[in-house]
Amino acid sequence: MIGPHRKTQSQVLYPFTAPTRVVRKDEKLNEKWEHSQWAQKLANKVKRATMTDYDRFKLQSARVKRNRARAVVFKSMKDTAARAGTFGKRVVPKKTPATKKPAKK
Repeated sequence: MIGPHRKTQSQVLYPFTAPTRVVRKDEKLNEKWEHSQWAQKLANKVKRATMTDYDRFKLQSARVKRNRARAVVFKSMKDTAARAGTFGKRVVPKKTPATKKPAKK
C-alpha cells in the first residue's frame, strides 16, 4: 500500500511499511527541507544562540544603519507624495466668493 505522508509542505510517496532509512535517503526531501522556512528558522535560532556580545553589537549597528537609510528614503517619498497631493491632508481648493447681488431699494 502506498500512501502520502506529509512532512512540512513536501509530499513523499513510499510504502506504508517502509523503514526509516528509506525515508531519510530521499535526497529531494532533504533538499526541500533545507529550503523550507521551518528549517531556516531553526538555523537562525542556532545562530542567535551562539552569538557573542560583539556579534550582537554588530547586528545592532547594522540595523541602525539600515533603518536610517530606510527613513531617509521614506521621507523623500513622503515629501514627493505630499507635493503631489496623494499623502496627508488633501488640498481642497478654496471656494471663490460669489459676487454679491446689489441690494434692492
